[in-house]
Amino acid sequence: MSFIEELSSRGISGRRYQKSDLHTLAPLINEAYAYQRPGEDYSRIDEAELAKRAKISELYAIQSDDVMVGCVYLQVSDRTLEFGLLALDANTRGKGMGRKIVESIIAYADGVGFQYVSLRYMSTAIWLKKFYESFGFEETKDIYSVNGFDLVGMRKKIEGVVMSSDFKIGDHVGWQWGNGIAEGVVVEVRPETTTIETKGKSITRNGNEEDPAIVIEQKNGTRVLKLAREIQKTTD
Repeated sequence: MSFIEELSSRGISGRRYQKSDLHTLAPLINEAYAYQRPGEDYSRIDEAELAKRAKISELYAIQSDDVMVGCVYLQVSDRTLEFGLLALDANTRGKGMGRKIVESIIAYADGVGFQYVSLRYMSTAIWLKKFYESFGFEETKDIYSVNGFDLVGMRKKIEGVVMSSDFKIGDHVGWQWGNGIAEGVVVEVRPETTTIETKGKSITRNGNEEDPAIVIEQKNGTRVLKLAREIQKTTD
């Protein structure tokens, strides 16, 4: 089943994001993540950043009686299905919908054949760690700091395998960069150990046939080197 069908099987209405959703989703996400900066006028994401996220991942709107009440994104990375920006409005939280959405993500990943499901949570949100542990997620050593917070990786193993996406010269791609998304165009695909010089530094990736090294050029002319599993195709 598709992810939307998995949601529907649990009594949840979901659909793919539309550009007209930006004005509703950005404030909804910021309200849901206000715990990160209690007492401050904190913005987790703005409309431009959310639009970039929607280009690199599958962003879904969650509805109740045709009213938008939440969202979540799914993103493929090698054999892993990552999800994030899981947010519900104040009137919907605490009623079990969040649990059903996570159940739907896991079931979808299992049905498609992913090996892992992963996420990141803010280290200050201990209750989220316990929530995800109840599904079998475990913390990884993947931790990095952004805007004064530690983002802690969690992962759940699922039986199944998915192959890395194929990339070709000219593909528009994006990748996680700090708290946002960086973008560029593929200029080389190398199934071997590759080194490039960029911004006065040597960057190396150990590419192979299954996970090639990808040379990307950004709009400002800067070249970036990534492995296939580190990037996603985007719309141009």
